[in-house]
Amino acid sequence: MRQKIINALETYDNICITSVIPEYYQTIRPNLEQINSEIAKIREDKDIGKDDSENTTLIDQIDVYKEKLEMLLTYHKTIIAKLPALEQYKNKEAKKDFRQHIITFLIGVIMTVIGAIIVYLIIPKSST
Repeated sequence: MRQKIINALETYDNICITSVIPEYYQTIRPNLEQINSEIAKIREDKDIGKDDSENTTLIDQIDVYKEKLEMLLTYHKTIIAKLPALEQYKNKEAKKDFRQHIITFLIGVIMTVIGAIIVYLIIPKSST
């Protein structure tokens, strides 16, 4: 589930993600890493035959495991719900970048024309 969340966001840059899901890098992503570690520990520690007073019971481990999976599912639903907004933000930024490139190109063309006019007016025509 953790990898599905990360994969869902791989086509978006950090600025896009932060703008649309401000809590992602502050809360969700660190929690994903922590949950992943905790689930790995639960899987590592599972042993049906164990009944040490220091170790939690199998039922306790299952409850914790279920809780962690539910948190992952909640984060996944949050990310999936935000995908349209992420796409909209990405498209808006792409249009803004395109406009900026067009403006830069037009300024270059205008400056070239102005330069040509200045050269034409300043340099006297030679009479032959």
